[in-house]
Amino acid sequence: MKEVLERIARVEGWGFDYGRRDFHNLDLEEKTFTLFLDPVEEQIFFEGNVVRNRIYKGRCMLLMCSEYDRVYDGQVGNAITEGRYERYIRRCKEEVMKIPKSFCYDYEIQQWRMVEVINLYDDNYDGVLVEFQIATVL
Repeated sequence: MKEVLERIARVEGWGFDYGRRDFHNLDLEEKTFTLFLDPVEEQIFFEGNVVRNRIYKGRCMLLMCSEYDRVYDGQVGNAITEGRYERYIRRCKEEVMKIPKSFCYDYEIQQWRMVEVINLYDDNYDGVLVEFQIATVL
């Protein structure tokens, strides 16, 4: 699954970072969007000695580097369009939906849960965290 998500990120022109969460963003390339992927759990189902199906469970985040002092929405008299939600989070929520559209008939998305992310890591990232469960299709 790591290879599949990395390929999608490259095709879309996103940065890609794979590994433990505490090591994310240590050495990133400069891109508008970056896909951070935590290690993925893989469950393998057998029929006899033959692999019949695989289910991948994991978390990824599609994030954009934001400005630290920007408000979330329209607080403090700012225009709503200048807040973190409109400038970064909404864009990431729309962009991350390219992942399911990029899966061919080889995979079925069983779960796709999105949570908004605000001001994460040292570089002040905003975007979306996705918890997924994806199965191979036979």
